[in-house]
Amino acid sequence: MKVTRIRGDTSPDSFTITNQKTRAVVNLTGCSFKLTVNSNPDPVDDSTQIMQMTGVVSDPATGIVQFSPTLEQANHVGYFYFDVQMTDLYGKVQTLVKDIYVFEQDITK
Repeated sequence: MKVTRIRGDTSPDSFTITNQKTRAVVNLTGCSFKLTVNSNPDPVDDSTQIMQMTGVVSDPATGIVQFSPTLEQANHVGYFYFDVQMTDLYGKVQTLVKDIYVFEQDITK
């Protein structure tokens, strides 16, 4: 699931979390999320990390989590890599997606 953004845009990236087998929306009560962007597809540490955002779940029953970068975080251009990790109510960690994260150059400065 490639994510493409425009440099400088701070609107959120939204993800709907569904059960892989049933495709039903997952209730996110008690879950927390992190989205990390890195210049390396397989980093050994966080030295090549571009940014990390904490997800916001406004209504757990909808299964939607949003990640809003700050202006500083959104000030990049190029191809990067990302993953989204969920920590559930019981402290279990699961990587939900891992793919390419693109910042395209904007026109307005």
